[in-house]
Amino acid sequence: DLMVEKEEAMQLATALEKLEIKYREPILLYYFEDKSYDEIAEVLQTSISNVGVILNRAKEKLKKNLEFKI
Repeated sequence: DLMVEKEEAMQLATALEKLEIKYREPILLYYFEDKSYDEIAEVLQTSISNVGVILNRAKEKLKKNLEFKI
């Protein structure tokens, strides 16, 4: 249903906005701009392994933000 999809998209956008920039930026780069870990590491000036750590933490925080909305 289109209304449900719009509502879910709005909830996701709100949850993303609540993330600190250090978590939001890697999520946006990886999932919305299809950047690789290598590319994200270059943008963030960090190691590839740290990108994985940051993305995992970001996903956990995003999940909590979304659970709060339900």
